[in-house]
Amino acid sequence: MSDMREYVPFLAKETLVAAVHEATGIPVARAQAIIEFLTFRGKGGQEFWTQPLVSTGDPSKLYPVFGAVAAPPNLRFALERWMAQLKVKLNERGPAFEEYLRASLIEAVETSPMLSQVAKVIPRDYTFRCADKSFVQIDAVFCVGSQVFVVEVKCILEPTESTSIGTHRVAIEQAVEQAKTRVKLIDEHRDEFIEDMKQFGWRLPPEFHVYPLVAVSTVAHVGVSWDGVPVVDELVLSRFFAGSYERVGLNPGDFKVVQRTYHPFYTDAAEAEANAALYFEQPPQLQQYSEGLQLRKMPMYAVSEDDWGGLVADFVQG
Repeated sequence: MSDMREYVPFLAKETLVAAVHEATGIPVARAQAIIEFLTFRGKGGQEFWTQPLVSTGDPSKLYPVFGAVAAPPNLRFALERWMAQLKVKLNERGPAFEEYLRASLIEAVETSPMLSQVAKVIPRDYTFRCADKSFVQIDAVFCVGSQVFVVEVKCILEPTESTSIGTHRVAIEQAVEQAKTRVKLIDEHRDEFIEDMKQFGWRLPPEFHVYPLVAVSTVAHVGVSWDGVPVVDELVLSRFFAGSYERVGLNPGDFKVVQRTYHPFYTDAAEAEANAALYFEQPPQLQQYSEGLQLRKMPMYAVSEDDWGGLVADFVQG
């Protein structure tokens, strides 16, 4: 490390602090704190990817060894890891994310070429109260004709390592159970639900169907159902009301678009109503990725007669 200056140009810490201060207008003390946060010192939880500035002893000099952190998709990974290191609790921002998602749904419905007259969204969080005193609070509710969708919304960090992957899965499992509980109560009190929806201008038929959905703030798990409940995000939701998605062919030389292919989800409102549940269960725009996955098996050989062997299985993009 003492010879790092022979391979990587150093940056003066004072200059970096001044640059952050001038670019953002924040106080110098906060700019110093940001630079310190981005400096790798071997502390617990620090990583080279997320702390790309390395100190080699001279506190006035920092070496930007891992500049690739600024390039997508590395930056998205770094942002998620930074929030984890800072112990940002996104669940505390849940109500704000729920409001944002409802606003996004409302805009998608209002601008929908075919569904603006048949789809509706409750503009706030909604509590369904029954005559027998039972009730459920629902984050978001929308309908496409007679098809009602109850959405459990989760604002959580994108999983970036094994522990957070497990935490993310638990959050999905809990959200699925909550969504199914809400749907069950509605199904058990259908007449009361139909009557209650009139306050929002809904005129549901007696034979309406109700489905659970889980909407997350992450990319992980989107497009994959859990225990029969589809997991979606804002883009999957809004794209349905847009009515189609576009695939493009790029020239590998200059990356110019040379071909555009539109894939409609439906041809009219009746078909959209009939196919809405299937769309959320299997978003067509994501199928090309899941269909391209191939199972890969790798043997783990025993190194001695007393050792054990095994098999590692994962999926790779074909």
